[in-house]
Amino acid sequence: MEPKSNRNEALEALDFIINVLKEHEKDLDRLIGQLGNITESLGETGEISEKINNIENRISNLQSELTMMIKNMEIPKIVSTPWNASANPAVNVKCKKWEDFKT
Repeated sequence: MEPKSNRNEALEALDFIINVLKEHEKDLDRLIGQLGNITESLGETGEISEKINNIENRISNLQSELTMMIKNMEIPKIVSTPWNASANPAVNVKCKKWEDFKT
């Protein structure tokens, strides 16, 4: 009777494996359905990447505009030229009446 017992055990094991595979198939079908719903709600991949590209372009344009605004708002620096005695020769003034020159 032992061969019949081994055969029954093998059939039971095979039946168990088949039942587990059926459960996995149901789970996979459910997950595929959920994934389909998620992808529909997000839109197509092309739409998402196009939206991201548009946002990146807007950010880049805003950065450029801000840079230009900051440059335009900067206070211009006054360049002072050092006094050079050789470039500006001294002037001698001769006055006959110092009192007239003072006022």
